[in-house]
This record gives sequence, C-alpha cells and structure tokens, in this order.
Amino acid sequence: MEINKHIVDNLHYYLSLSSPEYAFLLCGEWGVGKTHFIDEYIENLSEEKFKLIKISLFGLKNISDINGCIFQKLHPVLGSKYARLAGNVIKGALSMGVKLDINSDGASETTLNTKLEKLNISEFFSDKKSKEIVLIFDDLERSEISTVEVLGFINELVENSKLKVVLIANEKVLIEGSNGDVYRDFKEKVIGKTFEIKHDFSSILCDFLKGYSVSEYKDVIQSVYDQSKLKNLRKFKQSIDDFEYLIRNIDDKYKKNDQFYKDLVRCFFALSIEIKKGSLSEEELRKNIPFRKSTDIKKSSDDIYAKYFNDQAHVYDGDIWANILFKGDLDKINEETSKLALFVEKTEVEKPDWVKLWNFRELEDDEFSSLLERVEGELKSLTEDDLRIYLHKVALVIYFSKNNLSNISIDEVKEIVRKYIDKYQHSHFWKTKLVTGNSFSNGTGYGYFNDQDQDFLDLKSLIIGENERSFNEEILKKKEAEFAEIVTSIKLEQVDRFTDLLLHVYEYKPILHNIEPGLFVDALIQAKNATIVKVNDVICERYSENHYLNNQVKYSYLTEELEFWNGVRGELCQTLSSKAGLKIHLLELFLKYTVSKTINLLSSK
Repeated sequence: MEINKHIVDNLHYYLSLSSPEYAFLLCGEWGVGKTHFIDEYIENLSEEKFKLIKISLFGLKNISDINGCIFQKLHPVLGSKYARLAGNVIKGALSMGVKLDINSDGASETTLNTKLEKLNISEFFSDKKSKEIVLIFDDLERSEISTVEVLGFINELVENSKLKVVLIANEKVLIEGSNGDVYRDFKEKVIGKTFEIKHDFSSILCDFLKGYSVSEYKDVIQSVYDQSKLKNLRKFKQSIDDFEYLIRNIDDKYKKNDQFYKDLVRCFFALSIEIKKGSLSEEELRKNIPFRKSTDIKKSSDDIYAKYFNDQAHVYDGDIWANILFKGDLDKINEETSKLALFVEKTEVEKPDWVKLWNFRELEDDEFSSLLERVEGELKSLTEDDLRIYLHKVALVIYFSKNNLSNISIDEVKEIVRKYIDKYQHSHFWKTKLVTGNSFSNGTGYGYFNDQDQDFLDLKSLIIGENERSFNEEILKKKEAEFAEIVTSIKLEQVDRFTDLLLHVYEYKPILHNIEPGLFVDALIQAKNATIVKVNDVICERYSENHYLNNQVKYSYLTEELEFWNGVRGELCQTLSSKAGLKIHLLELFLKYTVSKTINLLSSK
C-alpha cells in the first residue's frame, strides 16, 4: 500500500476527527484496485476504536436493501454468509405469500420487508457502542437505485446522523452519466476529500497468488503485466483463475519441467490479457498472428509479437491456444504437450537404424546396405513401432526404392502397410495415441524424409486416417461408459463419482445431452431421498452463475444440455402427476426450482 500512503494518512486523519460532517471519496477506474485497497486498509486498521462496515451498492435496488445490508453487518448472527442466504430465502418466501413465524410466538411476520423499508438508519446506532461505526459504500456508480435517492441517503447519514462515510466509485461514470449535474452538486456539498487510488501491482500480485500453484512464477507474471500496460486488476485476477484451471488439467510429469512451466505461464498470461483487453480475436489467434513478426515498419503498441514473443517460445500453435482461451477445450492438452521438443524422448548414444539411414549421406556403402536390410526386415516382419517411427521407415524405404537402392518395390511397400494396419489398428498404441500428419511436428525431432512424395503422402494419409478412427472409437467408448456411469452412479448411491464427472471431468464440457432423459429420471426415482438432495446440489453447482472461465459464465459452455433438461422436465411432469409421497415431493421441488432455473439459464445463452 506504499504507493497510496498519502491516502492512508489522510484516511487515518479523517477517522480521527470528532465530527467531520463530510464524506471521504476514493475514486479510480474499474479494476484499478479500489476495493483491494480498502479491504487491506480495513484488515490493517486497529479495531479498538472503529468498526468499519463495507457495503457494495452493486445491484441494490432500493434504500431498504442498503438498510438490510447494514443490519446484517452489525448483527453478529445475520452477518454470516449462511444467514444472508437464509435472508434471501425468507425474502423469496415472502414474495410468494408464505407466512413466517420467525420468533415462534404464533404471529406471522409478513411485515418484515415493510419494517426494513421504514427503518431509520439512526436506529442502528441508537445505543452507544464502544466502537465508532464507519460506513464504507463501494460501487456507488453501479447501484440500481436512482442517483438522486442514493445520494440523498448518503447526505442524510453525513449531515443528520453525523456518521463518517467513505465512498468508493469510478467517478468518471458518475460525472459523465445522465445525472452528472446532480452528482456534482452533491460532491460540492457533501464530499470533503477526494483521492485517486493507484495500485502497486507487485504487492497486489502477492495477495492474488496466495494459495495458487503458479505463485513461484510471480516474476514471470509481473514481467508480462508490465509489458501489457493493463490497468484492470479484476481482469488480471480472472486470468489467474483461468490459468489454475489449465494447469490442473496438465499431467504432473510435464509440470515438473521448470522451463515448460515458465514458458506456459508467460504465454498464457500474455495471450489471456490481450484477449481481455480486446486486442486479440479468436480468428487472429488461430492464424498465429501473435507469433509472427509484423511486416509493418512502424510497430504499434498493440504488436503482441514484439511485446511477448520476439525470440521466445509460444509453446502451442494458435489453434491449440484458441481452444484453450476461447473454448475452454483441454481435451488434447497433454497430447499436444507430449509433442514439445522438451519432452521428446532422448535417443540413446547409439542412434536407431532409421536415424542413421535418415542421414545416409554420411554412410559408406557397406554400413548403408546393412542398415537398410535391417529396416526392410522390420517392415516385412510387421514389427510394431511407434507410428511416428513407422512412418519414418516407410518414407525412407520408398525413397530408396525409387532410387534403385532397395529390394522392396513400391507395390510391396503398399501391401506391407495395409497388412500392418490390419494387424495393429486396434492395438493399445493406435487407440491411445493420435499421430499428427505434420512432418515437422511429429515429436521425433526429424521431418519425414522426402515427405512430398505422392506415394508416401497416400500411405501416410491412410495410416493417419485409420489411427484417428481407432483413437476416436476408443474415446467414444470411454465417453459412452461415462455417460452410462452418470445414471448408474445415481442408482448405486455413488454420489462421489456423479460429482466427479459433472463438476470435474466434464465441468466445462457438455455431457448430459448424450443421456436419455427417461433413464435419468428413472434413476432418480429409484435413488434414496438423500441421494436426490445431493444430486440437486451438484446440478445447482454445475450451472452456478458465480463461476467464470475466460470471462464467460460457466454454464455458457453447457448450452448443448438444454434439450436434455427439457426432456427431464417432460419426463418428471408425466411421472409425478400420478404419484405421491415424500420422494415425489422432493422431485417436485427439484423440477420446480432446479430444473426450471437450469432451463432458463441455458435458454438465455
């Protein structure tokens, strides 16, 4: 907080005054760190004399909402997050006409909202406390209460209730808004001191990274931030959360490599920040524009290559990064990572025969003949290889055959390859490894020899195609097993597995649209009541409105599941209409609240 020490000193002085009769304003643009500053100030302030109460006005619709928030903060029980949740439930119940007896005295307290509406703010402080109350109102410009009304309320607190009030706002929005004149008059009358918050990113970054695995790479992140010229700390915090999701999906064996981890951090934050700034589109990233040197002589400040990637690794190509940053798609992240030069298996001191043949220009006749004979023998005997190695051998033999150096004809090579495919297309390697068709990114360190030869291209295409089909079949089998597991986990009371699939394995990937709604409803009907409750909690968490990835709410990635939930609603309506009992009541609640809300959320996207 050193950069804002003068503000701290002035705030201390303001609080020390017996009756200043003016408000204290902290201003700055969105995301600059205003809330972080005041939170840190509150945390460091001695609580012997003051009780600082911070209220966000963001989204509040009337003065009674403010009164209610202050009441919750002052009340030792109602201040808990669970009590606030209960308060929202009570409000919802009242709005539906439910009569509540909060004190168990037989009297229905349906006038609760009315009481809050009429509550005088001075009543909160009618009995003198040992600590002086200081009110802090954050997000002044984001309140849904009319500017005149909320400013009048604050004026009442300062002038008549003689309270110390700290305001936090993006003042530019207030001044340029439709009620700018009203705000200027209010400021002249009520606000005595105004200070603009600036942020010390280094210290704020330390706070942001607490508890995150990337904390040891703080210097790398700091460097990217300095180059980015980003001012919005909130967006940067989102990038940290997004990176945590990425790194959680990368195998530990890769994360142990410090160079890879460092490059990954640098690239991810550079691209993520530029996307959040609006300087990089998905189309531009897929075209690898950030990784290419600009031909424009005059470089702009938005030249991403010059800022981050000049003589620096970009780890993955643009398509992979676009899938990560715009789609949240991490299905192939470990496969792509395995192809990086850092992780290509080191060859033994004695090079393999195919590598020596690849460098045939360095060989004498006898050694060449011996090596070629062994490689030809391996092909003829259908010896299984890593497919990338097998393609190297095929490419070399085709080249030597066409130059009258091999005893195997091109037709024989084609027949050998067909037999090889028939024998191994269902092997473990073919089902679990997807081989790229790119000659220079195949993970061996060598491009396929004579890779423009049409016969080789045809055979490579055939092998790659069969490998892809086998790989996808295995993926589909695995997914089908997981689809079935969602239903069986409910029937067998295996809630942990149900939770893992929907909140971890497929957290940002649609899966439920592959399940028959009737089977899902049948499983719920067969399950114990406690399991239904837990399933309900998992579904609520899956479509939470409070979780974001790449600046998008989490459920926006799951819109394909809308048809499934429409089907579940239809099945439940039909099933529940003819039955009764506690389980049926629980399912009715599940339908009325969880299923209906989920459908509304997905429909909105």
